[in-house]
Amino acid sequence: MSIREFTEIPYYEFAGTISDNICKSSAKRGIGATKFVVKKIFNVIFSLLAYNCPVNSWRVKFHKWRGVNIEANVFIGLRVTLDHSFPQYIYINAEGSWIGVGAMILPGVTIGEYAVVSAGSVISKDVDDQKIVAGNPAKEIGMVKL
Repeated sequence: MSIREFTEIPYYEFAGTISDNICKSSAKRGIGATKFVVKKIFNVIFSLLAYNCPVNSWRVKFHKWRGVNIEANVFIGLRVTLDHSFPQYIYINAEGSWIGVGAMILPGVTIGEYAVVSAGSVISKDVDDQKIVAGNPAKEIGMVKL
């Protein structure tokens, strides 16, 4: 699925009850309610494993299994939070990106090639190629020289 297709699906719409929300969300994504709930349970399990995993390659795999779009050679620090509700909205589509310890990446964000996200940053907007960002909300503080 392309980035445009994901952005056309509303991130959240309140439907009244929890079961109404599950049915509405699963219908928009073209899956049944049971499959949607099972996917959410696996999302929570893999999220907890990735959050506390000491090995980077395992953290990346756990996030991929959750649905985050991650390319090869990406470093994700310990205790990084990648949106718990809909991880498929996050794109780390660049080789050599580095996400610091405790960073939080919100949905709808794309991290560029060789971009650096400093520790504890909150990323709410796209990060361009070779940019260094820091803060809450994250702001550009420099460039990576290759």
